[in-house]
Amino acid sequence: MVTISDVARLAGVSTATVSRTINRSGYVSRETRARVHEAIEELGYVPGGGVRRSGIQTNLLIALIIPDITNPFFPAVVRGVDDCIGNKGYRLVLCNSDGGVDKELAIFQVLIEKRIDGLICAPAVDGRAIIPLARKHSVPTVLLDRIADNIEIDCVATDHRLGAYKAVQHLLDLGHRRIAHIAGPREVPSAGERYSGYIAALEDHGISLDPKLIFQGDYTQYAGRWALEGLMALDNPPTAVLASNDLCAVGLIEKAMERGIRIPEDLSVCGFDDIEYATIVSPKLTTVAQDKYELGKLAAEYLLRRILSPNTTARYIRLEPDLVVRESTTVPQFGIR
Repeated sequence: MVTISDVARLAGVSTATVSRTINRSGYVSRETRARVHEAIEELGYVPGGGVRRSGIQTNLLIALIIPDITNPFFPAVVRGVDDCIGNKGYRLVLCNSDGGVDKELAIFQVLIEKRIDGLICAPAVDGRAIIPLARKHSVPTVLLDRIADNIEIDCVATDHRLGAYKAVQHLLDLGHRRIAHIAGPREVPSAGERYSGYIAALEDHGISLDPKLIFQGDYTQYAGRWALEGLMALDNPPTAVLASNDLCAVGLIEKAMERGIRIPEDLSVCGFDDIEYATIVSPKLTTVAQDKYELGKLAAEYLLRRILSPNTTARYIRLEPDLVVRESTTVPQFGIR
């Protein structure tokens, strides 16, 4: 079994230096730190067995901060993270930020005190608040479901723009021309990317944007219920709608049923995420499917790599989403009456 002494020997340093590097305690030069991490990676050393037996403290903790623990999008993501890091001997600390930057930062301060080994964060906004703090305290960090432009940090996300484009393309292929969009939170990058994909698909088919068909909402069922009322009030209502996510789409369908509007005969509805609700709601929801488990798994793999090799070049990856056609979309028929 590989021990801390083996790592120290290969890196040409003392076991105390290896300990300071692993625990981020005390000064270790950048060059020495890099040699230690390279030795750890080459030997396949896992802090835990050898480190604990040498009497050196390490917590083997990976933290995951998500914006809404009640959102059905996240359980598969969490499972992907936990399965990956569990195989390497790490334990997961799951935290909920309620989509607030201040709470996110407060949580991270506590995690720093707990001496976490790394952080995966689906930030409330774009990560610009938490990244400087992570760097200040040398906490390896990966952004999940967000891409931080012009910042060197590992990011794993879905191509939200492409997903929205595919959804609108599907509605256009069915013959719809008045397609509404219930947008997600303005401050969340994924929502902006989905809006951009919606606009691009319309433009590519020579359809001018009608601002009356844009409803500013969020990633909740309430947003869908509220938007349905707005759609009904229009003089020239749409025949189809792309919701910001599946929860929003489910809320819209629920409200439509209460008001006697038939889905999809009167209004075609498309969601985004492909959560479990998509196959439970009636009619079953046409939606853009994200590979949620793979998102979590890749984020964890990137983080483990970053822990072992902190000076490697940052990696960005966008997973391509798939359109899953079910029962909530069809050719234009009657429209909202």
